[in-house]
Amino acid sequence: TTNFQDFIKEHEEGALVEFYAPWCGHCKRLEPEFVKAADMLEEAGVKTPLAKVDATVESALASQFQVQGYPTLKYFVGGEPSEYDGGRDAAKIVDWIKAMSGPAVVEGQAAEGETLSLTLYAKEDSEANADFNALAKANRKKGAWHFVASDEAKFVIKHKGEEAISSTDARSEEHTSELQSPLQS
Repeated sequence: TTNFQDFIKEHEEGALVEFYAPWCGHCKRLEPEFVKAADMLEEAGVKTPLAKVDATVESALASQFQVQGYPTLKYFVGGEPSEYDGGRDAAKIVDWIKAMSGPAVVEGQAAEGETLSLTLYAKEDSEANADFNALAKANRKKGAWHFVASDEAKFVIKHKGEEAISSTDARSEEHTSELQSPLQS
């Protein structure tokens, strides 16, 4: 348990942990993909480690993180776990890790096929941009976050297949704080 806590603290920026049982067939199928994903991440220079915990030996640890089935994958950032909701093959694990460990906000326009995009047009050094980045980091799984440098502040939300909703209200800071409530639930 102490080793695990030290590991999570050492990798505060992110670590993917598999809680497994040695007898579990699904765990045995995941094993080569998990190892391959770790190798692919290392080759790509991604510093997010993949780790394994035998939940039958470390049952208190598994219980602490509400592990109820095997394998259970949890992504830890800043010591806090979240559910891994990506695929179970190496390429999908790598893609998920890259999406979660890269910048939360991407510079440039939203892509057409994104399910939900949130784009801020503002000055780069604005308080709204700082707030937007913090909100994106806390909610990166909920949408694709974009920033476009602009002298005119505008916030655009677009859901796939629907018209974009745009606000040019100068109260950008209020808009980002209003967004926190529904996104953080």
